[in-house]
Amino acid sequence: MHSKKLKRFLAKKFVELAGIFFALLFMLAGIVYAYTTWAPGGPPQAAPSEGNVKLSWTNDGTNVYRVSGNVGIGTMNPEAKFHVEGDIKIGNSSATCNATTEGSIRYNSTAKDLEFCDGSDWMTAGSSDDGSSGGGTPPPTYLVNSQHTENQCTALGGTVYDNGTNTFCRLSGASCTTYGWAQLNNWSTTANTTCTLSSSCRTGSHPFSNKVVESCQYFLRIPGCTSGMCNDIKQYNTCYATRTEVGCY
Repeated sequence: MHSKKLKRFLAKKFVELAGIFFALLFMLAGIVYAYTTWAPGGPPQAAPSEGNVKLSWTNDGTNVYRVSGNVGIGTMNPEAKFHVEGDIKIGNSSATCNATTEGSIRYNSTAKDLEFCDGSDWMTAGSSDDGSSGGGTPPPTYLVNSQHTENQCTALGGTVYDNGTNTFCRLSGASCTTYGWAQLNNWSTTANTTCTLSSSCRTGSHPFSNKVVESCQYFLRIPGCTSGMCNDIKQYNTCYATRTEVGCY
């Protein structure tokens, strides 16, 4: 009688121990499975590709970091230090833009602009207009023929000039080639010039406009004899007005 009771007791304990054993076994298998294989948006499905395996992270106060490898969200094959497959939501920030925060980005929810820190100011990264809203820098405005910009003109000390048809640069000097630019038609400003040899002449002048440079004729008297008669021979020369400004592009 006692032998039957003992057998039933041992059988019951064996079943309980077997249940506990298999429960621990399945739990351990689940931990190993979750640790080694992760899949975006669902249960683990496959191991990450070589070079992007799960490695330890370093905790340093409130910082958690790694010094190697790539981080992927929505992908098991990150191709950059931080690779996201899907949308990224960026919030606003009250941080001051300085040398420490240079390169940071934020979304200005008031101005509805994406901004980046250039080391001194928060600048608009993109907008729906010419880029000037939100404190951003407008795109460069090109002069006629799109070889140079208005900013390049002013950087040379010139003035951007619009004649109603073309926009070009009004520069000081006698030639556009001095700046490595080309002259637009005859746009220039001239000053009177006087040339003198045996005779003299004085050119006209004009304000900044599309006009040919003024000129006049003067001569040098060279004594000589022709067919037994002595006459003066005149060598004529052309005197040109002095260009003081040129229209360049």
